[in-house]
Amino acid sequence: MNNKWHPNICYSSGCTTMPYDRIPGFKKVSTTIGDSFTTGKDYGGPAFLGNTREGLFINNSSKLESLFAEQLYQGRCNTGKAEALSKMNMNNDYISATHNLLGEPEFEIWTDVPANLTDISIARTDNSITISGVEADSIIIGYSNMMGYYGHKTINSPNGTISNVSSNRPIMIYKHNHIPYIVPLWLQNTTLNSSQYVFASDVVAGHSIDSGRTSGDVTVQNGVEYEIEASGTVTLQGGFNVEKGATFAVYPSSF
Repeated sequence: MNNKWHPNICYSSGCTTMPYDRIPGFKKVSTTIGDSFTTGKDYGGPAFLGNTREGLFINNSSKLESLFAEQLYQGRCNTGKAEALSKMNMNNDYISATHNLLGEPEFEIWTDVPANLTDISIARTDNSITISGVEADSIIIGYSNMMGYYGHKTINSPNGTISNVSSNRPIMIYKHNHIPYIVPLWLQNTTLNSSQYVFASDVVAGHSIDSGRTSGDVTVQNGVEYEIEASGTVTLQGGFNVEKGATFAVYPSSF
């Protein structure tokens, strides 16, 4: 496989493709199909669903696979939930226990060619963030703060506001069968006092970069490691400070 830029998931009904232990007769085998798929260098994907032992008769394993596909058809596209619900409907304890998910259980599986979210605008105040221009149908706004707390809000109109939150939060907008949109990050009047690795598009940081908010310096505090992986341009203006003993770094994105 050579799908570095097109990661996917793999669902297998084959026998013993990802045992969690060293099975008799194969103790010298250093890896499994599932392990290789989820940890390979330039291939594979974030999740492999397969058997840790034999799948018994083919009808049993193929039935479980069809139950998994049925969950996706009904709109339950979260990988871990679809796997768990398919096993609950299987009525075969052995098959349900043998088939498992290796990798990330939380992401949604695309069931169509993903579209882009475009023409989105952002307005910030000291304690709120308003998103405009989104599709008016189950758009999810996900956000986190400088301490690692995260939350989300679902909106069903072209405009949505997150209130009583710092406008320095990283934000991502997403929807099923859409490529996530990472909102530009504008840092102003804040002290970064917790180590964090941030994904961003464009980044601007400084004392007075946004007229709609209270002016103030941006300071990376002593002892903090603050790293940004950005797909766009990172601009550091007057009022951006890194204290002695702090670490600040910017990396080109891998997305």
